Amino acid sequence: MFGEPPHIWHQVIPKPSHAPDWDVLINDYFLVRCDNFKPQGTLSREQLELESMTDFRWWSLDEISKYSGEVVLQPRTLALLGDVLLRNGVPESPIEIGWSRNEARQVRQAAAQGRQAAAQGRGAAAQQWVRLAHD
Repeated sequence: MFGEPPHIWHQVIPKPSHAPDWDVLINDYFLVRCDNFKPQGTLSREQLELESMTDFRWWSLDEISKYSGEVVLQPRTLALLGDVLLRNGVPESPIEIGWSRNEARQVRQAAAQGRQAAAQGRGAAAQQWVRLAHD
């Protein structure tokens, strides 16, 4: 067995436009290590559609970063966060991640600056640049 899955990201979305009956949405992300398997759930296609899900499948980070379809992948900075997770390992405590397009742009810019600082030997922990204020 792989042990207890670590809590890697925490996201708070105030006044979500896609869920107008809710004041806030809270998403917690865990790293679940597993052997390779064919993703499939126990719900029927009709039940999945009621949950706004249309498919189960594995995505590579490259596929996520190049994705340009209509559906918005969440979190918006998923490819970047996944890359940081692979490079830096599991964070000691969950990283607060943002939710807005503007914040996603800020995270990308800060990540680029962090990579540049790390390349220059100054170091940059993922936790320092991912935590940004909401719009």
